Parts: sequence; C-alpha cells; structure tokens
Amino acid sequence: MALIMREAIRHEKFLEVIAAQRFMVSPEYYLDVYRPIYNTNRMIFPASMHFNSDIVGAKTGFTNNSRHTLVSHGTRDGINLISVVMRADHRDIIYNDTRMLMDYGFGQFERHTIFYASGFEQSVDLVQRSDEGALVIGNMSIHAANDVVLSLPIGFDTSSITSHIQLPTRVAVPFDEDFVVGRIFFEYNDSLLGQVGLLPTQPGIALTEQELSALIVEAEITTYYVYTDHSDNLAAANHLLNISLAAAGIFIFAMMMLKVLRFPRERRRQTLGNYKLKYRYK
Repeated sequence: MALIMREAIRHEKFLEVIAAQRFMVSPEYYLDVYRPIYNTNRMIFPASMHFNSDIVGAKTGFTNNSRHTLVSHGTRDGINLISVVMRADHRDIIYNDTRMLMDYGFGQFERHTIFYASGFEQSVDLVQRSDEGALVIGNMSIHAANDVVLSLPIGFDTSSITSHIQLPTRVAVPFDEDFVVGRIFFEYNDSLLGQVGLLPTQPGIALTEQELSALIVEAEITTYYVYTDHSDNLAAANHLLNISLAAAGIFIFAMMMLKVLRFPRERRRQTLGNYKLKYRYK
C-alpha cells in the first residue's frame, strides 16, 4: 500500500482527488440530478475532530479481513511521509494511529541541502557535423537545474554522501535550452539518494552553411576538428589483413608442395615412356 501511494502522489490529478472534500457528479452521468460524493477521510475536514493540517490526503478502506484501513500522505516543513494503518476495529483508531505515526515520523527527519546549484561551474565544447567531420564551433557554460535538498534522519552524517558527475566534454548542436546535458548523482552505500540535471545556459544553435564555411577558411581545420578514434576500425582492418596474408601464404605453400610431389611422378612417367620406346625399336 505504501509503494502504491508513493507512485500515486507523483501525479497532480491524484493529489487533487484525495484532497477534495466533495465532488459533484453532473446529471449526464447520473440520472437527471447532481449527485454529491463526499470524501470519507475525516482528517482533511477542518470541522472534524480528526482534522490534521499535515495530511494532504488519504484513502480509506474496509474488508472483513483487513478491517478499517487508512493509507495517508502527509507533509510538514518540506518532508513528505506515507503512513499505513490496518486492522482497526473502528474508524477512530485509524485516524488516531495515523496522527501518532505522522508525528513520530516528522520528528525523526530533517532537511539538508547537500548541493547548491550556484556553486557549480562547468563548460562543454559545441560541435557541428559537416561533410568533413565534427567541427568545434564554440564553448558553452553548463549550470545545475536546482539545489538538492534531502530529508535525512536527524544526526545523519552528510559527509558520507558521495557524488559523481556524468557530463560529456562536447555536445553536438542543435539543442534546446531545456536539453539535459548531464547529471550529478548523490549516493550513500551504493543507494541513490538524489540527482540533479545539468542544463545549458542557452540553446545550442547550429551555424549556417556560409558561417560554417567561413569558420573553416579562417581557422586551421586540424585544430578545430574533433579527433575521432578509429582504433576499433583499424584493429578490424589489421585483423582482416592478417587473415588475408595467412591465406595467401597457405596457398603458396600448398602449390609448392604439390609441385614437389608431382615432380617424381612426372620423372617416372618420362623414364617409363623412354623405356617402352627403346624396347619397341629393338
């Protein structure tokens, strides 16, 4: 239930539905009159004795086996929590237990800013593809999309959080300003805690053919073209060349051996022919 709620609250429409106290069904959907549908979660009604301002919304339920149940989503000071209560004999219990669980959970965590976007500075080369290859046409700064703020247990040692960046050294144009060039990942004991996208400071606009031609003429192309590693292709070509040379060597060796083997046979045939010829003349 907690996993289902965690996925559901990522959708704005679901949050809107569970926070609504009442919904009116239009006449075209139910006979000829408006039909009100009321939320059964008492914790979102200010007039209720079970009202709790931390609760964004919840889903009530009841079966004979699980009895009264309540799966709730709450938020306080930027911390989001999910609580699950089952097998309550009556509804007052699910509301009271939810309040106690939420109060306990909010008391166990605090917010930490582990990354500030303003402190990040990087740049990448801009390249544009042409008939001659990929040409470096400039350089662009990259910025982080936002700060990274995490809800961590009170007393957690934030220095134990590791980070690694994934950012290429060059990016091909064109691209939009919201194009995610790379990311920074934050982990603890090989578990992903958060991430932030790295964005360009402006759109990457490709040069026109005239501008590209002028750039090629004005600069030395060898210093502007991006080196392309063809080592894999060269290795494959060398491998094919070695196979071809080996096959040629085997063929030449086979021909030489065939000639050696045929030579005594030809001499025997020639000697036998001479003997028969001499015998016939005698």
